[in-house]
Amino acid sequence: MDASCITTMQNLFYNCEKLKSVRFGSKFDTKNTSDMSNMFANCKSLTSIDFGNKFTTSGASNMSGMFQGCEKLASLDLNSSFDTSKAYFMNDMFKGCKALKSLDLSNWNTKHFMQTNNMFKDCQNLQTIVVSSKWDMSSIKTSENMFYGATKIRGQRGTGYNSAKLDSEYARLDYGQNERGYLTPNHTIFNGASLTLDGDIGVNIFADLGADAVKVVVAGPNDDFEFSGEELEALKLTEGDYAGLYKFTYRVSSIQANEKISIKVYDKYNNTIALYNSKDELLDADYGYAVNDYIANYDFESENTDLNNLVFSLDEYCKAAENYFCDGANTITVADPESANYVKDEEFIDYGIEKKGNPEAKIALILNSETAIRIKYLTTPDATEMKLIDADENETTIEKEDDGCFYIRNISADKLATSYKVQFGMKQFSNLSALSYGYAVLDGGSTNPDLIALVKSLYQYAKAAEAYKAAL
Repeated sequence: MDASCITTMQNLFYNCEKLKSVRFGSKFDTKNTSDMSNMFANCKSLTSIDFGNKFTTSGASNMSGMFQGCEKLASLDLNSSFDTSKAYFMNDMFKGCKALKSLDLSNWNTKHFMQTNNMFKDCQNLQTIVVSSKWDMSSIKTSENMFYGATKIRGQRGTGYNSAKLDSEYARLDYGQNERGYLTPNHTIFNGASLTLDGDIGVNIFADLGADAVKVVVAGPNDDFEFSGEELEALKLTEGDYAGLYKFTYRVSSIQANEKISIKVYDKYNNTIALYNSKDELLDADYGYAVNDYIANYDFESENTDLNNLVFSLDEYCKAAENYFCDGANTITVADPESANYVKDEEFIDYGIEKKGNPEAKIALILNSETAIRIKYLTTPDATEMKLIDADENETTIEKEDDGCFYIRNISADKLATSYKVQFGMKQFSNLSALSYGYAVLDGGSTNPDLIALVKSLYQYAKAAEAYKAAL
């Protein structure tokens, strides 16, 4: 049925007392319908409504009594099809819906609502009404008995039915004794996590903060970071699969793969807001996410072999770092000659540093909160700057830092094998990369098995990241 030309559906199913279900299908287009008042009123046997993918209330200004008297209607999906941005009249909309226990109105824009008289009247079992930041009662003119008889209603902080507060005064979020109301925010949802492999390892947490979030604290092993106001809004994504969510990135080192990163969300009264997962399950107050959680949950049967190799290599690298820096006892396959993953010493031959003009310097690889190459120039200790030249002959000037050293900072995983030239006047190092440190370890005849395993796992990690990036 093509309903695109119909402007009113007032009383469409009015008094259909034996009607049990309605399914609108894919062609019932209601974009031009402005009046939906009493559409399902007194459908006393109605238990389900499938609105399909064309039904919309985007043009409706009057939805008064729309579900009035639907005594057996226990649930309603009022988000995907219901656009209330042009609605003015919502009187009696759910009046007498005795079976409803909860309503999710988190997609509703109520900015233009003018009348909500008896809207939830006699909803005897209605306990929870969930709304978002688009819930705005500022235009209300009349709202008499809006919650009359909804005796089981509870706000998020436990505010219960009050026979003296039945109009729109309590049609707001419940902040407990600070500001009472009957409504519940669409709570913060932990939507997922990912990793960023820049010069450090970034644990990315994606969250839908909900209606009343004003502050977020991201906590981890290094420090806690607080976001609010414009700084918080700047973290909201505007495009891609996670558009509309907030992205929080916490940076850790390779030895912190087990450290949990957590977020705590606060309302304007500094109350913590409950955290749920995407299945709407309540998470523990101290819930956190670590690099090793990502690795443990990763599907190594994925068809993306480059990503499979990268995640495996990251795991080996973090375990090798734990062995070397923290006296761990993990098995590292790249250092096992019997393993198919074994990295031979010969793989490092191409990463030896070449010198011109006989410069002397101490060169080290930094593997803490970021991956960096540190250069302490000994030939001319008072040199204040050096030139860094990449493979494309792009030149960058690097200033000496307070500790008397020069740093090539924030080397991403896919650039660990990238070679640079470093110049101090007429003197030059070339073929300098993060893997040059591994060459020096092996060429110097190190007998430390944990250090050898670390540089070999770094090599494997670098090559896997390079291949993954090239395949994108």
